[in-house]
Amino acid sequence: MSRPVSVLFYVQHLLGLGHVKRAATIARHLDRHGMDVTVVTGGIPVPGFDFGEARVVQLPPLRTADAAFSALVDESGAAPSEIVLAARRARLLATFRITAPDVVLTEHFPFGRRQLRDEILALLDECRSRPHRPWIMASVRDVVVPPRHVDQCLGWIERYFDAVLVHGDPSIIPFEASFPEAARIADKIHYTGYVAEVADPVSTDRHEIIVSAGGGTEAASLIDAALTARALCKASDAPWRILAGPNADIDALSNRARDGVTIERFRRDLPDLLARCRLSISRAGYNTLLEAITAGARAVVVPFETERETEQALRAERFAEAGFCTLVRQADLTPARLAQAIDAALALPPPDHAAVALDGVAATARLIADWVVAPSALTA
Repeated sequence: MSRPVSVLFYVQHLLGLGHVKRAATIARHLDRHGMDVTVVTGGIPVPGFDFGEARVVQLPPLRTADAAFSALVDESGAAPSEIVLAARRARLLATFRITAPDVVLTEHFPFGRRQLRDEILALLDECRSRPHRPWIMASVRDVVVPPRHVDQCLGWIERYFDAVLVHGDPSIIPFEASFPEAARIADKIHYTGYVAEVADPVSTDRHEIIVSAGGGTEAASLIDAALTARALCKASDAPWRILAGPNADIDALSNRARDGVTIERFRRDLPDLLARCRLSISRAGYNTLLEAITAGARAVVVPFETERETEQALRAERFAEAGFCTLVRQADLTPARLAQAIDAALALPPPDHAAVALDGVAATARLIADWVVAPSALTA
């Protein structure tokens, strides 16, 4: 092609920030690979994410009302009106028509975001109506929560999607581990490796304990346990840095913190902090766990899990089995149990990140470019 490959990337975060953070990393690197990227985001705006030179179009924002994903609400906590939903759909379609992309990426859909299917399907139908329609690809993490309507999900993939880009490593977690019907779409699945930020060269001066509680409302229990566990573990004399997320009451946490504990809401340089840390304590969200592994940091993970939310638990189990982290289940989380895990993790050697595919950003760019320029290479 004589012009840059144009990509429209639809992203909607509802609870935590992992989806938008991973999407920002992908968008930034697609731009660095010479692509013209537009990101359409529909979640509550969160400052601090670096999309590089990609254009960012904000839809009227929506989020989930609770951790059970029981309903969508707007910034005020009210159910979105038909006017709001129509405005989102109109802005999404207008952006598609203006950008005329070669590739449309949908982050997580159709394996999730079914609540917003009307606007997403409107976009995909618009794609299909074009004489030279764009390639349509799903961008999904290594683990998905099995959709309640599996046949409908598979039907959408078969009708609309040319490819499913799985940002994971099948030697650690094959896609069928969380989506048993993967064999039915095996011809569309392409593993990219994990999408992970590359940290600065690892420092030999590893002294800090980093507690990254995540961006969701479930962060409080991990922070509470960590603040108490500090005095119970062998790292009590180390400096601790707690990244509490956008929903935290920083003043209240600072009042509880003892000397040697720093409380912050967010750090854009988290990969570099992890590259210099003695230990990472976090949930088992995609981004933070992979950043710790990339940085060669020892890690304790406490996956967020409910009856419906099993994604982090599966990831934590598989990575713990592979020797990349020490696992504490949410049901077992107490300050004493966390302190025991901290001591156990500190006694282990650093993980060998060469044992997992971490080149997901480059592979994603390569797959997209190859699909547009030479699609026969991917369908042969």
